[in-house]
Formats: sequence, C-alpha cells, structure tokens
Amino acid sequence: MIPRVCFLATLSGCLMAQLGPGDWRTDLSKKAIDLTELRRGGPPKDGIPSIDNPRLVDTTTASSWLSPKEPVLAIDLNGQARAYPSKS
Repeated sequence: MIPRVCFLATLSGCLMAQLGPGDWRTDLSKKAIDLTELRRGGPPKDGIPSIDNPRLVDTTTASSWLSPKEPVLAIDLNGQARAYPSKS
C-alpha cells in the first residue's frame, strides 16, 4: 500500500508534467491580494534535507513535548501508524 502523501505528491507531479505554463484555466480576477506582491521563494533544489533516520518515540514520550492539538503528518503504512510533527 502506498502512503497517501506519496500518492498525492506523485499525482500532482504527473498533472504538472502534463500541463504547460499556458494551459492553466484560472480566473485571476478573483483574488484577495495584488498578484504583483507574489515572489518566488522557498529553499533551493535539495534545500530540504531528507529524513533518513528519524528519531522515533512512543506516544507517552511525545506527549511531554507535543501538545494535544499539534499538527502532524500522519501516515499508516501496512498497519503501522506514524505521526511526524513539524518540530522535534
């Protein structure tokens, strides 16, 4: 079973590959900001390190530093559930 996150990333990558720069059908008249305010940004290519060896802890340990409403990336792969918070 493929994790949903990987599936969505793969699906969006396939869609992006099929659409060229002029193929978008977006109504730019409906916007909340002036589009000239948008700037390119974010980390450069390979600027986000991979999580090769994550430090795993049980829920009791994590509850000492993770709040009950902390957003996490949840993955269930072959019946093994994991949650990846944005802070460590």
